[in-house]
Amino acid sequence: SGGSRGGTPPAGMTLNDLGRTLTLREALGMVRSDVAPLNWVMVTADPSFPEVVNAGSGSVPEMVRFLDDSQVFFGVLRMAFGRGPFRRCKWVFVHWSGERVGAVKRGKANAADRPLRKVFGPTNMDFFAATREDISVEILIQKVKKFVVTDGESSDDVDNLYSLDSFMEALLEEKKAAEVEFGGKDETGNATADLEAATIAETAAVEAVAAEAAAAAA
Repeated sequence: SGGSRGGTPPAGMTLNDLGRTLTLREALGMVRSDVAPLNWVMVTADPSFPEVVNAGSGSVPEMVRFLDDSQVFFGVLRMAFGRGPFRRCKWVFVHWSGERVGAVKRGKANAADRPLRKVFGPTNMDFFAATREDISVEILIQKVKKFVVTDGESSDDVDNLYSLDSFMEALLEEKKAAEVEFGGKDETGNATADLEAATIAETAAVEAVAAEAAAAAA
């Protein structure tokens, strides 16, 4: 599902797509910044020498496309909302253990959880998934909203501050930062337009799923 939609390239740019490599410190530095080209990074489940397996600027949908059912990865995801002085960020510790991972491999990999938390540094919340269906923009936005209310940060206007619209607004800002950092313009220099088109398509797809869920619950 990583192909183009109607001639539009997939949103975001992963390090693997670009043929770029970064150290874990470099990648984490970007993900843990408030505004930076990368908003997610995944590493091997090796507590002694975790290696960056991929990172990108396309947030949840891009990360999901990259995940491997036969692997265990740990990572950090920045969930940002709004832009400029209204921008808010939350960081998620992600533990992916694919459904095709054997019991022995899963057990060994799970032992990397605590050491990698120390490597990654503080995060606001944890997220575990074993299938791609467990991960979506909507699921993670709901998790952020729950954290915000439980943490006592804010209970007023949470739905607006941490909405899908504000998430996509922040994501577009990050994609433009990635374009500046990593390049990616085509010969006609239409990278920004392509990213905007991909973001709009992604938003429409997410909203369609949310509408179907709402209709089913009605």
